[in-house]
Amino acid sequence: ETARQVYDMLKSMGYFCSLINVRFVKPLDAELHDELLKNHDFFVTMEENVKSGGFGEHVVQYFNENHAGQMPKVENIAVPDVYVEHGNVDILKKELGLDAESVVKRIVAAYKRKVIT
Repeated sequence: ETARQVYDMLKSMGYFCSLINVRFVKPLDAELHDELLKNHDFFVTMEENVKSGGFGEHVVQYFNENHAGQMPKVENIAVPDVYVEHGNVDILKKELGLDAESVVKRIVAAYKRKVIT
């Protein structure tokens, strides 16, 4: 749901973007990533999982190992490796910067500097 909101917001701001629902982390869909690399030089991964060892890190590793000469910029959006209190999901997402508005701001900033995180 958050990814759809982010996608809609970015499109309304004039950004060319694609939204892909990756249904599984492993095995990584190399064919899909190779195909996306043909038209995208900036990737954003979003997950409600910790960043360390998560899907986004697998994507970066795949590109490093298989496309080092054509390495896209990747922005990984995930739960930071900190203790997260229990509570209202919407409030927690806002506090962690994982709500749609915060994610859009982060993507736009990262796109402008195109830095791998």
